[in-house]
Amino acid sequence: MYRPLKISINSINSILVLLRYQNIIPNQSIKCTELFLSASSSNRFRTKYYYYQDVRENPVIYLQHGMNTHGIEDPRIIELAKSIASCGYVVVTPELSVFKELNLSQLSETI
Repeated sequence: MYRPLKISINSINSILVLLRYQNIIPNQSIKCTELFLSASSSNRFRTKYYYYQDVRENPVIYLQHGMNTHGIEDPRIIELAKSIASCGYVVVTPELSVFKELNLSQLSETI
């Protein structure tokens, strides 16, 4: 017996993100806003928001950069954030100085 294939909107969006990240499908015109979030009086996080249209109803995705000196300016993070945002999500990329300033050679000596 034939059963129709059920495809969710999340599956379609996942495929679109991959196709846009690989530049097979061009990204939409994505907006980027930078601001500082305060966790306390002494902790402020530089953060970028990537979005396509009106963001009031869009789901949010938290995207964390890796341990490198580029932080949220890493071209791979920027392209991935734009690809995800072009599918209708708001992408939040906070910069964690602990990750950005980590010296891997010092870390490997202590392990």
